[in-house]
Amino acid sequence: MLKSTGSSAGEARVQHPPDEYSGEQNPLVAISTSRTFNAEALNMIRPSDRFRMLVEHFEMFGLDPVFTHTDIKFWFPEMTDTAIRVMVNRQCAKGDVVRAVCHGVYQASRLDWSSKQILAATALKLRGGMDTYVTMHSAIEEDDGAELPLLLVCLTAGRDGVITSERHGILALKHTNTPIDDIRGTLAWDENLRCLRASKLRARLDFRKHQLGLRSMLRKARANAELPEL
Repeated sequence: MLKSTGSSAGEARVQHPPDEYSGEQNPLVAISTSRTFNAEALNMIRPSDRFRMLVEHFEMFGLDPVFTHTDIKFWFPEMTDTAIRVMVNRQCAKGDVVRAVCHGVYQASRLDWSSKQILAATALKLRGGMDTYVTMHSAIEEDDGAELPLLLVCLTAGRDGVITSERHGILALKHTNTPIDDIRGTLAWDENLRCLRASKLRARLDFRKHQLGLRSMLRKARANAELPEL
């Protein structure tokens, strides 16, 4: 996660107020002339504006650019989970600051990551970073520009799932009974995807073991994607 420039959790240091606001409209100016503020000061800003500020300046606040409502609960202590979801969904409908990746996962609109990177981040949000890794063709092949949507395959200690994102493609999460720690030596950290990635040998072994189950998952989900042969 990117670190806040503040001195503790809930604090952040503002370098420059957003250009799109005038002095009267910019809530940052109204908070403090020193431009240093904490969670208590942010609570003075109405929730929708606070949320927009949080996402627009995600680096400053230490917010992951791909996030769930759980990641932002700290900044909205006065709101219920349902109220937070409603607020986020309303902002997603506008689309200028935040967009929905899939149900319950969101991204900053200005994020310049590839769809593969965003799907990988989504997998980590849904299943956890140290118990999930990219595998099969997703770990071996580069995007080939095919007409079918991008299919990213991950093995996870969590449950099966097929996530469809209209914007980014299809994320297949396949459960494995093999303890991740037992195969840790065949995995490596991928700096581009920001997650664990299988070696070519591990990816092919996973394909042989899980291809039938994965194809069944995709078929049941009516996902418009095909698992290539390895």
